[in-house]
Amino acid sequence: MKLYKQSGTANVNVHYELEIRERIVRVEEELKHQQKLIIEGFNRLDKRFEQIMFEMNKRFEQQRNDIHQEIKPLMR
Repeated sequence: MKLYKQSGTANVNVHYELEIRERIVRVEEELKHQQKLIIEGFNRLDKRFEQIMFEMNKRFEQQRNDIHQEIKPLMR
């Protein structure tokens, strides 16, 4: 009878350990997925910042040209 109780306890421990390992695997998979989403988000932000910088540079260049055109007649 005593052997049966120990065997039952061992089965419970093995079952519990398997559940823990399965949970760990699921958590690791979800973390990998979250990491992928974060990297994609940062890549999109980088592209957006590049686009904003390009637009700002273009706008400032246009303003510089406009000012230059306004000042040019005054320089004569």
